[in-house]
Amino acid sequence: MIVAALAAGASAVVSGTATDANKDGYDLLKALIRRRFTGREDARRELEADQTEPGIWQTRIGQDLRASGAATDQQILAAARELLAATDPGQATKMTTRRNLAYLQGQAGDSSGAVAALERLLQDSLRVLGPDHPDTLTTRRNLAYWRGQAGDPGGAVAALERLLQDSLRVLGPDHPDTLTTRRNLACWRGYAGDPGGAATAFKRLLRDERRVLGRDHPVTLNAHLNLAYWRRQARDPDGAVTAYEYVLDDQLRVPGHDRTDTLTTRNNIACRQVLAARHWAGRVLSRLYPRAVARLLTRTRRIH
Repeated sequence: MIVAALAAGASAVVSGTATDANKDGYDLLKALIRRRFTGREDARRELEADQTEPGIWQTRIGQDLRASGAATDQQILAAARELLAATDPGQATKMTTRRNLAYLQGQAGDSSGAVAALERLLQDSLRVLGPDHPDTLTTRRNLAYWRGQAGDPGGAVAALERLLQDSLRVLGPDHPDTLTTRRNLACWRGYAGDPGGAATAFKRLLRDERRVLGRDHPVTLNAHLNLAYWRRQARDPDGAVTAYEYVLDDQLRVPGHDRTDTLTTRNNIACRQVLAARHWAGRVLSRLYPRAVARLLTRTRRIH
């Protein structure tokens, strides 16, 4: 994103279309980077050039941006976002529209077409916005999803593993987009044939989502359900039931007994128990429906 903003600012200045706000934003961004480049004279000299291509900026100062900490400096990133918005306010909207069209294409059953559209969009996003822009990262995540939907779950896993490293570097571990990437990676790991790895990933993710989002957040509850699902797929029915029971406790505490998702969770627990080992079902059913089980036991004793 930083190199894209530098290129956008330079383009506006060189073409003579820069407004006063553009010039001020460009000067501010350079000043903030220059402060980080203390002791890096070669990088400082490169910074004075008005290069209009993000790739040239990346080649000449990309390493220095990372090594100096400028690439993760929140003040610099904010200045870069503002400069990009000021120099081409419609660009982000265009990128979002193209992403949405690719999504609709995939939803209509053309997963391969969605992949092709997103691959083209990614090239444009890298050229215009740069590799670290949030929109570029989002496009990469969407591309990985549709690649998996098109029948290449292993490719989705590989792409998301690379994306996760970049998201951690650019956005940080607690950013919502980073957490979303981890969720997607865990799911596609399971679909690629590693349900145990998916369950392990969701267990780790769950700890972070509870800390960042809170235990009652719908995303956190959904992570519990995913953990239960992948534990069952990994032939760990007891672990799956434990996870379902945890979700049920939260659903009963937060939304109440009458919610459809609460009833679904109850049924999931009972069904998983029955399918795994019938003798476990009694423990679960007596916990979920204590009055019904008590009446059944009373009737059974009367018969005998």
